[in-house]
Amino acid sequence: MRRPRILVTGFCDWRELGEPPVLWRCRDNPSGRLLTGNATTTASPVFTGPLACLLHNTDALDADFALLPVVWGAFHGLSITGYDALFHLGLGCQAPGLLLLEDGASNRRERRDAARELPETAVIDKQGPCTRPLSPAASASLHRLAKEHSVHGYQIQLAKPRPTNVYLCNETHYLSLQATAELSRQLGRDIRSYFIHLPAVAQANHRELSAALARIICTLMSDALAP
Repeated sequence: MRRPRILVTGFCDWRELGEPPVLWRCRDNPSGRLLTGNATTTASPVFTGPLACLLHNTDALDADFALLPVVWGAFHGLSITGYDALFHLGLGCQAPGLLLLEDGASNRRERRDAARELPETAVIDKQGPCTRPLSPAASASLHRLAKEHSVHGYQIQLAKPRPTNVYLCNETHYLSLQATAELSRQLGRDIRSYFIHLPAVAQANHRELSAALARIICTLMSDALAP
């Protein structure tokens, strides 16, 4: 079985960024700190966080990492060529101990970003559907995983597109699903996109959260390559 190659992204901070705002600061957002480890203010950090280390040390896949600033259209700065799957991590507002596995994205975006800018349009893609689903194979893998109910002490739950989730996380997932669907058509094989919303956790719990996420990522990729 070949080793799949994945890209894992996390977000920078969006609150109290100073004047002018330091858009690349990653200090408080666990979705970014799981990848960087140390707090950073650069667009090209060294990825030594607990999740990055776990994925680097697995024989199941090859992983690259990227930080995204919390600004509209941040996804467009990514190069997705050469990957079998994209895994986007974002900070949610769910209960502690719960991981939300996003099962699709809404064609909506609202609120000001970290640069205090409103989105150019409220609709992400004027020609696109109201909600964009995962590919059928990716969705099937996600539903099989969700039957486990918990991973390394974290509860896992599928989350459908919803009006309360129309900020940067949703836009990133929508654009990622759109881009991977197009890439899949070009290549003639399924390129997957997933988004996982994390609960707010203290830095002391980053290792446990990273273990749960690594298990989820490896399980989904193993399922993708199963005959």
